[in-house]
Amino acid sequence: MAEIKNKEIVCYLKEEIEKFSSAGFGKIIDKKLVLHPFEACYLLDLDLIKFEEEQKKEQKVEGKEEEYKKRLRQKILKLAEDKKAAFKAEQRYLVYKEIRSLGRVVRFNNFDPNYWFVYAPGVGREEERAQIILHFLKISDNLKIEELETKLALARQFRMELVIAFFRASKPSYIKLAKYSF
Repeated sequence: MAEIKNKEIVCYLKEEIEKFSSAGFGKIIDKKLVLHPFEACYLLDLDLIKFEEEQKKEQKVEGKEEEYKKRLRQKILKLAEDKKAAFKAEQRYLVYKEIRSLGRVVRFNNFDPNYWFVYAPGVGREEERAQIILHFLKISDNLKIEELETKLALARQFRMELVIAFFRASKPSYIKLAKYSF
């Protein structure tokens, strides 16, 4: 059972904490599991998590589960909105959902919502280093070659690949970038 408390999504049940954290979801803080809004939406979409208080407020009626889930997902995604983000929370959630459905674990950057760390499938969060730095970039952004070289140097410094995420026809697309020397 989870709840939205002080702009956080929190799980208190020991079984859920163990199950979700071992699968690479959330952070354990003071004997509770705090989920990122995208993680909570993903678990909600898979029917792996329930929100008790929200369910009571909605007084769920049989046949209205999808409508309830949609409203709850919108409420959760509002927690992920960030003015510094290149894309809206709904779009970034599509990227998260696609990556996570492939078995990869995503860690979020607390300082810049446009950078995520992506781990190999099956790897626990703290077991190995991330393989990919995922950078969200609007196609309309004027990106100078110097900025691109700086991003590539940062990825290389941490021995990661740089992948640019953008949207084309409302669908996420990705480009892997690398600097090559002869």
